[in-house]
Amino acid sequence: MRRGVFGREVKSLELFRVQDINFVQSWWQELLGIGTLVIMTSDQYHPREVLVGIEHGIEVRDMLTR
Repeated sequence: MRRGVFGREVKSLELFRVQDINFVQSWWQELLGIGTLVIMTSDQYHPREVLVGIEHGIEVRDMLTR
């Protein structure tokens, strides 16, 4: 996962730790064609990762849950 405009943060998440992925989309995100993925994991230090501004969020969620 990458974050940042002026700086950069790159994280890795092992797929076997993913327990649940939710896709959330506000009305303005729907207008822009983006959404937020909330990933719940079994990682004790980072049990929840939030990815904001994801295009094709439902497809990404489905791909990660296969």
